[in-house]
Amino acid sequence: MKLFKSLFGEKREAPSAPPPQVAFHDLPAWLSLQDEAEAKALEDAVAPHRETVCEAAEAIRLAMEAIREKKRDEAGLHPKIRNVLKSSLPEFEKSMKTALSHRFPPGSEAFYDGAAECLKGCVRALQGPGRYLMSAFPDTVREIRGLVDVIGRGVNAMTPAIKEAREKKAHIKEISSALHRLAEIQRDERERNAAGLDYEQRTAQKSALLSQREGELQTLRESAGYRDCQSVRDLSARAQKDLDVRERDLLNCVHVLFGVVARADKVVKRTGKQEEQRSIHRAAGLLGSDAIPLSPDIGSALSAVLPIILGMIETGVITLKNREERLYFSSPDRALPALDALAKECSDAQERHADLLSKVRESPEGRREAALLDEISRLNDEIERNRATMKRHLNDAASSQEAYTREFGEIRKRLEEVWGITLVVDGEAQKDPGVS
Repeated sequence: MKLFKSLFGEKREAPSAPPPQVAFHDLPAWLSLQDEAEAKALEDAVAPHRETVCEAAEAIRLAMEAIREKKRDEAGLHPKIRNVLKSSLPEFEKSMKTALSHRFPPGSEAFYDGAAECLKGCVRALQGPGRYLMSAFPDTVREIRGLVDVIGRGVNAMTPAIKEAREKKAHIKEISSALHRLAEIQRDERERNAAGLDYEQRTAQKSALLSQREGELQTLRESAGYRDCQSVRDLSARAQKDLDVRERDLLNCVHVLFGVVARADKVVKRTGKQEEQRSIHRAAGLLGSDAIPLSPDIGSALSAVLPIILGMIETGVITLKNREERLYFSSPDRALPALDALAKECSDAQERHADLLSKVRESPEGRREAALLDEISRLNDEIERNRATMKRHLNDAASSQEAYTREFGEIRKRLEEVWGITLVVDGEAQKDPGVS
């Protein structure tokens, strides 16, 4: 037995043929050929029934002519039959005329649709007014029913092929649409890659320029000229602090004066003259502003109302509430000199600070530092925007990959389920290709 097996070998099953394949880049052409093949297969399936259906429809037209001819000879008919003819025959003729008016175009699907509509119309006519005509035209009605059955058998015989063809046509259309979407995804990805490379190059260039400018700024700040400029800047900072103190003292004085004048304004509205009301109200309005420098009219406005206010204080109409109010309103020569002195100190401090700040800004080192700081800030903003754009591109690329995989998987699934075809990319069947 072993010798026999060694000579002739064990019986083996023949290897199964590999499933048919189509390359991804050949898919559009394959779909076009498949569309043509499906159309040819459908035409072959419809052709045997085309002549039969057309002949049956033409025979029905002739039978209807025969009914119209027989209708002319009503004299020998029973009265009941004549009544039936009057009521039912016109409706039957009208319904059959409508049914037979459907055209049978040369296209397979159009021919099927025309035949199906003709069949439905004939069936409705026979089930409606036609059922009352058997007594008058039994042979002709039976003949029409037989011809309608012929059309029905033809339509039923074509239906499976039509259904399959339409399903495959829908699959082909959907695959073509999916290919179009894949092409759009690939196009968008190429554009995104090109833009991303451009952003990367520009970001690298700006980063290099940023490093250069930061180095220049560091070198500038280590120079002797910059140290001199920085000394002036330190003086400017101290002048700014002194200015802040002077402005605070001035505003505090103004607020104290405003508090007393505002109370006088309320009193004079009830008891004073109109001229006094206008003067005090104007002074209160000028003192109520926190704007520095003060209005140039504030001194004259306060000078005009001080006698009135001091009189109110002496008579007890207005009471001074705190030490600051008593300091400024204890005598006629306190408020205005104090306000003028504080305003002068504030103005001098502003001039000192502005002069020092101008020296810093007008120095070569100051101008260069300001220019470098502006450019460094701009470069940082541009780099940050570029990086945000590149991050969006990465997110878009991930979404595109998901969409591409989904569309590709749908195409592969349809090819395998409908035609038993394996989709091949670069010589190998793939399930999750990358966007290329």
